[in-house]
Amino acid sequence: MENIRGTEWALFMALMVHVIFAPYTKVEESFNIQAIHDILVHRTNLSRYDHFEFPGPVPRTFVGPLFVGTILMPLVPIFSWFQVEKYVMLFAVRFFLGGMVIFAFANFARCIEKKFGKETGEFLRLIIISQFHFIYYASRTLPNTFALFLVLLIYQLWLDEKFKIAICVSTITASLFRFELVLLFGPIFLPILLQRKVDLLKAIGLGLATLGITLLFSIPIDSLFWWRLVYPEGEVFWFNAIMNRSHEWGTSPFLWYFYSAIPRALLTSLLLVPLGLWLERRLYPIVLPAFAFVFIYSFVPHKELRFIIYSFPLLNLPAAVFCARMWINRDKSFIRKLVAWGMAAHLLANLLISGTFLYASAMNYPSGDALAHLQFKHRYMRNKPVSVYIDPYSAMNGINKFLHLYPDWEYNKTENLTPNDLARFDYIVLGSQTEDVHSLTKNFTATHKEYFTVEAFQKIVFKRFFWRNLLVYPVIKYKEKVIVFKKLN
Repeated sequence: MENIRGTEWALFMALMVHVIFAPYTKVEESFNIQAIHDILVHRTNLSRYDHFEFPGPVPRTFVGPLFVGTILMPLVPIFSWFQVEKYVMLFAVRFFLGGMVIFAFANFARCIEKKFGKETGEFLRLIIISQFHFIYYASRTLPNTFALFLVLLIYQLWLDEKFKIAICVSTITASLFRFELVLLFGPIFLPILLQRKVDLLKAIGLGLATLGITLLFSIPIDSLFWWRLVYPEGEVFWFNAIMNRSHEWGTSPFLWYFYSAIPRALLTSLLLVPLGLWLERRLYPIVLPAFAFVFIYSFVPHKELRFIIYSFPLLNLPAAVFCARMWINRDKSFIRKLVAWGMAAHLLANLLISGTFLYASAMNYPSGDALAHLQFKHRYMRNKPVSVYIDPYSAMNGINKFLHLYPDWEYNKTENLTPNDLARFDYIVLGSQTEDVHSLTKNFTATHKEYFTVEAFQKIVFKRFFWRNLLVYPVIKYKEKVIVFKKLN
């Protein structure tokens, strides 16, 4: 087995930085992170699982959380023995999940080296490290992240021409985690079938057999955890594709992925993609399926950057090829040396932009910061019956059950409570995206007082400087988004 390379260590270090700077989770991650927590803490006591009280619009599979929870289960007694706070387990979950994705990406990059050279693999890793979104999402407990690990494995199998195994893994991935991945797997496997590298009937038979085994395995597991017969990804497909209700979470223009999501994800490396495609024709069969996937998926009105994260390794490949070629030939002339150092400079530009993104993201979980601060201030009351109310905004913007540190405290997330209902709570955590949080004080003047507020990221603005304002630099704007009330004595 080859030794781990420096850029592979750097991938893991970049992952650790992202997790440490932004450890909390948002609403999109809530099902999986709460499920992992309940598997680790409540185990077989399903009545205490979070999803019965907050099921979400559609059910999600427990297969991913069960896998992560089972692997990390031995840490629970160790942490308990050393009296380690429960939130440390949140870091363990994030590190493990992100480590799986980084390991799969590292193997994919080594596969790329076999076809395009060691330098291309090194630059591909460096480019991914320099960009923000891939590393950021690699450890987030999203269905997309569980699928991303398997998609990277599929890419490796595809490039190694292990097509039958790739078909099996693709079927498992689409049927368990993200059904829309058929829009990616179609462009990947259609040329293989047309070129008869795999017999069509055998491929269909293999896919159906894998689907049957997957459902025989997953449906009993999910039905046990949901206390009803359920195929979660089937219900998600029905909700999004048949009932067409995904637009309820907002819509974006058809070309949004191309003019907004991909430029933000690839940063300055995007400028090198056409140059790499011009330089190396062997890239077309690899990169075109990613473009086809993004194009076809653009017909879905509801768009989020994380929906197309699987395309980023493939879209970055031409940039890596171009950087590698320029670096290899840097000593042939002064101009080529300048171009080669320009390739290194583009990585630095990516890092500077990514650093801004990471800092903004670290400031984008105000409720997690609020609860952590509240508990730290009152750690001497950890064994007393303290009641804390967490409103829906706060539950969706940083707080999960790994942050419920003290077993004797009550953490209540019941929705639609009136000010009279809230009068009994010792502390109230409220948030708002649009309102001035201080305006919420009027509802509690008789029972509570303002305790503290938490600022969060609002937007990035660019200010001009230097001669005739030719240069710009980013400035992060903050806004108070969470307020904590304390009960009057």
